[in-house]
Amino acid sequence: MHLPYAGYYINLDRSTSRRASVEAQLRALGLERTYWRFAAVEGRDAGAVAGSITSDEYGCFASHAQLLNAAADGIRHVHVLEDDVLLSPELLSVMGSLVSRGVLDSFDLIFTDTFVPLDPAHLRCYEQAYRRRIPLAPQEAPLREVSLIDLKGVYWACTSSYVAAQRSLKRIAALLNDALRTGPSEPVDLYLRHLVNDGELKAAVCLPFLTSIDLALDLDTTIRRGAVGTDLSRLACNLVRHSYFVRPDLEAIRRMTEQFFPVGVASARGETIARMFNFAVFGEYRTSF
Repeated sequence: MHLPYAGYYINLDRSTSRRASVEAQLRALGLERTYWRFAAVEGRDAGAVAGSITSDEYGCFASHAQLLNAAADGIRHVHVLEDDVLLSPELLSVMGSLVSRGVLDSFDLIFTDTFVPLDPAHLRCYEQAYRRRIPLAPQEAPLREVSLIDLKGVYWACTSSYVAAQRSLKRIAALLNDALRTGPSEPVDLYLRHLVNDGELKAAVCLPFLTSIDLALDLDTTIRRGAVGTDLSRLACNLVRHSYFVRPDLEAIRRMTEQFFPVGVASARGETIARMFNFAVFGEYRTSF
């Protein structure tokens, strides 16, 4: 199979179960011979970490930088995966269509999914983009095209799956290298977000999402950490994020929502806010009136 881009997945040597999972998905899609493993940098073995990020975050940052450096002299676009990603069968055909139509002439990076904040303005934007491509229930018809949302000025995060334009590889790698030399002050996804907001890079995310997070893995992490505070907040965002996947596990979403976010007895104000939030995202709400 000839891909219009080169595919890689980042994986730590010790993360054998994750490697097995991503390779099984690639085999199921017939992509096992067209995506290559890239050995991730072990952050805890990287020595003293300059900057203010954790050793794991440093390892992730350095892994993306090293992969893009290695691919910078190639002649194709590069699809980068992290090893906890879920892939959809539509990934190859839809990304191939974007490449053939020259979309990467206009963007340096195209993300195939992203963090979704629980904010009405963001959710309404994502909802409208999603509905343009999947107006009915998911999986009723094959997905042929996606909507693209320009990420400048948008609150986003996540580097689990993105395509980097061939013409931009050296520039992106150089920007990451510069940050590593001076000591990163934030994880790689937030650093890329700043570059996009500052106009150094141009990025978009596709809707519906062609990849997603593994809800079972995310739930396991939440339970191990105690399922309180920021962990529940992350789980809430990830449930919404997964719902914008082209092939969401709707039963898992329902089950986890009922388990961790049961409907309580709301005050009149709480019920009013909940209903207005629903109207702002799914109704005919207008920002100017």
